Amino acid sequence: MEAEPVYRLRQMLSAIHPLTDAQWQLFRTQLRVRHLEKNSYFLRAGDISCDLAFICSGLMRMYYLTPQGVEFNRSFALENHFYGAYRSALLQEPAMFSIQALEPTELLLFDYQFINQDPLWQPFAYVFAQQLLLVKEKREAQFLLLTPEQRYQAFLEDYPTLASRLSDRHIASYLGITAVSLSRIKQKHKHRH
Repeated sequence: MEAEPVYRLRQMLSAIHPLTDAQWQLFRTQLRVRHLEKNSYFLRAGDISCDLAFICSGLMRMYYLTPQGVEFNRSFALENHFYGAYRSALLQEPAMFSIQALEPTELLLFDYQFINQDPLWQPFAYVFAQQLLLVKEKREAQFLLLTPEQRYQAFLEDYPTLASRLSDRHIASYLGITAVSLSRIKQKHKHRH
């Protein structure tokens, strides 16, 4: 009997592409468990990453830090999501952003090169790349086409359970606005609903 998070991971991978027992057992030998305390780092900007993570429990953020010390949240990920520095893992170059746990987080790690180089695992690498591209395209469109109020509404729709788990500072950073602006938007939103 496999532990619950490992079972969920297998189900998610099988939904992408059917897995034989032999493939799964080989993949299973690659898995490593990692626990992160709140505010600790999975990856810091400038580090080279080999691993991608399946989030068993917890909450993580990916963010950029300017030379002036200003943070810009790029994305968030919850349990049952894959997360990592794909470019760094694929090209073995330093990451331009950091990945931090915002809650105590449990991860199952695997080496991206394992799935990227083995032809049997190419469908998974392809789907990971597709999903990343779709999320990136949607996020770009939101920044270029939507008002801050519309971006906040899109955030609530994209992450329905996340607003209660994040500080306003993190939400505002993700939306590209100040915490004061977010407070005004939330007040307007509250009066409409």
